[in-house]
This record gives sequence, C-alpha cells and structure tokens, in this order.
Amino acid sequence: MGKKLEFSFMLQILLTLISVNYVTFDKNNKKKYSFVGKGEEIYLKRGFYHISIYGAQGGYGYGDGKKSGNGGKGMHITADFYITKETSQIYYAFVGEAGVPNDSDPGTITGPNRGGYNGGGSGGADPGDDDASGGGGGATDIRTKKNDVKTRLIVASGGSGGSWDVGAPGGDM
Repeated sequence: MGKKLEFSFMLQILLTLISVNYVTFDKNNKKKYSFVGKGEEIYLKRGFYHISIYGAQGGYGYGDGKKSGNGGKGMHITADFYITKETSQIYYAFVGEAGVPNDSDPGTITGPNRGGYNGGGSGGADPGDDDASGGGGGATDIRTKKNDVKTRLIVASGGSGGSWDVGAPGGDM
C-alpha cells in the first residue's frame, strides 16, 4: 500500500548491533519499513548511514464511475548521515499511506476519498455524479520526537490524487 522506507548500512565495522532495541540489518545491510499507521522507533549506534525514503502514491480517480487517472507517485529522497555520539540515538520513522482509492480500498465514486496517513489530503466530492478524485498520498518522514512534526529531519511528500488524469508527483518533481 504505502511506499517503503529503506536504511542501508554503510560501515559495518562501526556498528555492532547486539541489542534487540537496535535496528538489525539483513544480509544486504538494509532494513525496510512499510506503512503500519504509526511511528516506529529506530535506535541507531554511532556510524555512517544512507537513508532512502519515499512518499506514498496518491489514490486513483474515478471518471464516469470507472477507475481513471492514477495518483501521482510519492517523492523519493536520499541522504547520508553520520552519528557521532557514543550513545545510541533514537529516531522515529513515519511511513506514508497511499491515498484512497487504492488496491486495498476502492473508496467511492462520489468521494470525498480520504488522504493517506501522515498528511495526505482528501480528494474532492462529486455528490451529483460519479467523477471523484483520489486522496493524496501521505508523507514519509524521519524525526527526533515522536509527536512533534517540527523535529522532522527529512520528509518525502506524497503524490496528489488522480482524477480524469494522472495526479502530480510528490513535490511536483
């Protein structure tokens, strides 16, 4: 449903992950997060990291009661960072949800169709007809305080909902 969030582990020697509280990486030195509807705690030790985040796709639109334009794709952002503190650092990952309608929620042909979790806007309503637009995709972000959007370090916006035509990509890139 939502796009994925991926951390790539770059300097294996600098990171010895021994506690269940710390992020553990697969054999390719990666960890993926998917949409779960809430922020997830990430504990990282000192070291170099590469992060790649994706905003969620907007919902598709309806035209004459049939699926029409797909929602815009979410923005993709990458960054490298190094944690210098000796103590572990906590971050929170919020993965955006696809706007409605999507593969798991058909929404309604008259709307309004809701936006995806983490800030996706609702699509417009067409109560007298069957031409509803899709909701916007939710943003994906990493922050230092769970309930404070002002502590966001990196944000990938979601795409807009579709209508008769394809929605705009996140950040209009």
